[in-house]
Amino acid sequence: MPSKQIDEFNEKLVAIDTGKDFFIFEVKWVLESFYLNFTKYLFLLQIDCKKLGDGLIYEDVDGSNVFPHFYGPSRSFVPLTLDMVVKSEGLILSNGKFVCSMLN
Repeated sequence: MPSKQIDEFNEKLVAIDTGKDFFIFEVKWVLESFYLNFTKYLFLLQIDCKKLGDGLIYEDVDGSNVFPHFYGPSRSFVPLTLDMVVKSEGLILSNGKFVCSMLN
C-alpha cells in the first residue's frame, strides 16, 4: 500500500478495539455512519497494538464508554509505520454495506 494512502487512512482513523466482536460492530457502525459517501479508497488495517506503545490512549468519549484511540508515539500524531500493520484489506461498498473478509 503506497505511503500516501496510509497517510490518508491515518487521517481517517477513528478508533481501535482489541475485542474482535465489538471491534467488528464498531467498525461497521463507523463506516456506515460516516463513510457511505467517501469516494476514495478505504482500507481496514489489523494493527499490532503492542507496537503502538504510549500512542494508544483509552479515552472516555461520552461519559459512559471508554474507547482506545491512536495518536502516534507520545501523542505526536506521527502516522502508523508499516511494521505496525499486520494485515490490510480494501473495503468494498455493496448495497449500502462495507464488506471485506476481515469484517466477517
